[in-house]
Amino acid sequence: MIEQKGAPLGTMWGFIDGTICEIAQPTRHQQTCYNGWKRKHCLKYHAIVTPDGLISHLFSPIDRRQNDAFLWRESNLPQILQQYAHTPDGTSLQVYGNPAYSINLFILSPYQGAQLTDHEKQ
Repeated sequence: MIEQKGAPLGTMWGFIDGTICEIAQPTRHQQTCYNGWKRKHCLKYHAIVTPDGLISHLFSPIDRRQNDAFLWRESNLPQILQQYAHTPDGTSLQVYGNPAYSINLFILSPYQGAQLTDHEKQ
């Protein structure tokens, strides 16, 4: 389905991203839920969504300030995908994430920055 929309690879099956859910300000231990970047109290999750809108993986919540790469490692997704995300011929399947996720066998993400080399653009 993703390939039909113009994706350059036929191995992509979903999209991964972190999201925050705002909560009421706790009366105790406020700092554990305060996200200084968003300037609100929240819990952070990350999910993999398939092109048809299904959530195929949902992790956490995490109650402290952490980035998407931390959630990726903490969720045990690298090990889960290592075990299950393959085509019948052994090709690794991948999810697409923002630049906060590093490129590896199971995640593709764009390069950061506005000044990309021709090689990076390809």
